[in-house]
Amino acid sequence: TVAGVAMGALHGLARRRIAHVHEMPTFIASLDPRSITAIREYGHKILVPSVAVGEGLCLSFGFEPERIAVRPGFVRDPPATLALGANRGQHLRQLARLPLDAWVMGVCGGGALLKGSDLLPRLAQALPKRVAGRPVHLVHLGQFGAARDRLFIARDAQLLGAADRLHLLGVHSEPWDIMAGFDLHLLPSREDSFPLVVLEAAAVEVPTICFEGAGGAMEFCANGAGVTVPYLDVDVMAGAAAELLNDPERRRLMGATARAKWMQGHRIETAMPQWLEIVERELALAAQER
Repeated sequence: TVAGVAMGALHGLARRRIAHVHEMPTFIASLDPRSITAIREYGHKILVPSVAVGEGLCLSFGFEPERIAVRPGFVRDPPATLALGANRGQHLRQLARLPLDAWVMGVCGGGALLKGSDLLPRLAQALPKRVAGRPVHLVHLGQFGAARDRLFIARDAQLLGAADRLHLLGVHSEPWDIMAGFDLHLLPSREDSFPLVVLEAAAVEVPTICFEGAGGAMEFCANGAGVTVPYLDVDVMAGAAAELLNDPERRRLMGATARAKWMQGHRIETAMPQWLEIVERELALAAQER
């Protein structure tokens, strides 16, 4: 919305105009249509964080492919003081009052339909209660848009018999300490352009399981950095999680692959030069047009 308002109001002041679009078609369609129209009409180059976003703009809103530039999303490095050794999961388990030997499946993000937070009770129910003799728990880190949404999710979990294994932790100022304690990161989003939480999990060697067709997370999870499962199939997602918990070497290798992928293309130091390249190119074109 902000990019569209700015583009519509300021397009006459610049020779070349760049927009950054970080949303998928369904969410964009829920906004004022004048915003995406202004970006389409006045933007010379449209920066997007994933192929999925670019395709969505072209197929749903008539953007020309040659105006789209895919540039990677990025997150800051985890704190140097973050414990990633044998004690990496103690903080989370103490916070959520879990057994120290518990497997923890982590979900992060705002509590919303878009993020699939309504699927949490069914996902907790679908997960096996124990794997390799250790209890399995699902935790959610993030804020719900309305208190009633959180209450309904807690109610659903209670009725499904999964309340003792679903833990809604809310918002924390230092999420790295919590994410470092995940054994796996589950992404139940229905539509997500390129979830930065996938990169944050990768930075601490935690692989992601996401839904097919849900956006840019699939692109990061490809080639051994994570797992994709059929859209909205929480049973298959839970089964994939159980398989990884039962295969520690595969899980370790997948986490290492995810971190390497983050290191190579999604740190600030590696990603920002690719963004600046576009800006400098457009500035050069603007200078030629004078």
